[in-house]
Amino acid sequence: MPSKKIYINGKLVPAKEAKISVFDGGYLYGEGLFETMLAVEGRVPFLRDNYRRMKQGAKTIGLSLPINLAQLAQAIDKTLRANQLSTAYVRLNLSAIEADVGLKRSVRKQAQLVIFAKPFEPYPDHYYTKGARVIQIKGLINDPVHVATIKSTNYLVKRIARQQIQARGAAEGILLNATGHVSECASSNIFVVKRGQVRTPNLDEGLIPGVTRKCVMSLLKRRGITLHETQMSLKQVYQADEVFITSTLKGVMPIVKVEQTKIGEGRPGPLTQQLMGWYQKRLGMNFSK
Repeated sequence: MPSKKIYINGKLVPAKEAKISVFDGGYLYGEGLFETMLAVEGRVPFLRDNYRRMKQGAKTIGLSLPINLAQLAQAIDKTLRANQLSTAYVRLNLSAIEADVGLKRSVRKQAQLVIFAKPFEPYPDHYYTKGARVIQIKGLINDPVHVATIKSTNYLVKRIARQQIQARGAAEGILLNATGHVSECASSNIFVVKRGQVRTPNLDEGLIPGVTRKCVMSLLKRRGITLHETQMSLKQVYQADEVFITSTLKGVMPIVKVEQTKIGEGRPGPLTQQLMGWYQKRLGMNFSK
């Protein structure tokens, strides 16, 4: 059981008693949003960014957000305290409240909010010290652009991708879009370094605008490192000097192999290592020991 108590629509209830209706829009149609957050010593460092992304997603799919930023901070704090957690994985779900089954739908639907938390389990230390391996996801293309940018509970493409990743013993998997360009990974954004310049797919390629991605881009720009948001081919990934991925739960993770091809010198590159340090200082915690 991930949590002892779950926050549902303003109330904390024991996990075994936590229930939503079978008519919930998230259950019936995947009509919902979610945010994965990392609480560090009782606070979520980028909560404002998580909230803005969910607010924009709610507007796009026609959900009423039942809570403001200050109320959300209080709700997360209550959930962490109720579960006696400080540094923790925090999951927020927003889904449409359905009255009946069918395609007819009001323009703006009421939504229910669920929050749960569990102890944070970091990725293996060697992923950060020696670097990780990613694969190319086969037989799948990422969601269409206008859908891929929404952090939706309709997560089937990413879940199928995770099956391939786990079966092949990799840390992550690269997803291509309908035009054959790199969009993102199954649960991460991707960056490459070539001759000291950093490239990452732009949002038009169909990817979730990651909160960690945004922070990393800001760190790079602040230090005068050239950053290009652009189309990216798989060939550019293979030929990069360095590759790294970013996400809330991974932070900045160095990639040293794509499939069986070594990236650069086969170890975390100098810029990636610098960025890992900058990000961990900004976050206030280390992802590796």
